[in-house]
Amino acid sequence: FDTEFAFEIHSQMFESQGKLMPRPKYMDGQPEINFLLRGILMDELVAVHRLCGLSDVTLFSTRSLVDRYLSVRTVSSNELKLVGVSCMVIASNLENMHLRLASRLEHLSGGACMKNDIFNMECTILSALTFKIASTTEVDFLDRLVGAPTAVMVSSGP
Repeated sequence: FDTEFAFEIHSQMFESQGKLMPRPKYMDGQPEINFLLRGILMDELVAVHRLCGLSDVTLFSTRSLVDRYLSVRTVSSNELKLVGVSCMVIASNLENMHLRLASRLEHLSGGACMKNDIFNMECTILSALTFKIASTTEVDFLDRLVGAPTAVMVSSGP
């Protein structure tokens, strides 16, 4: 951990995260889904994340992508699982963890999300987010803070 640049790195991380956050109250624009359905989706994605042995970064990136997509597009309740699964494939690609993930997710979804549908939704999501998919997540902050000496965190203020 380089204490000389700690404040600048943290500032950049906050700025990066702020640029790619979902719209506030984005769920108000979703007539068929609500935070309860989103929570159920996230529970399912956590279970899939564990079954597939994916990293925490992939899980938090998936959550970020889902929220950002819901912020810019209206999604039906029938499409919500497909959106979540497709976001997980995109997030896993960020870490080169794809490894036939779409096929595994098709199987784990009980056929609710077919491989071709996943790939088509990936394209839709990437387009809607203008291909701005890599963002700072909670895991990035945690990794930086766990390795940061306390004195740097306290004394690096403006």
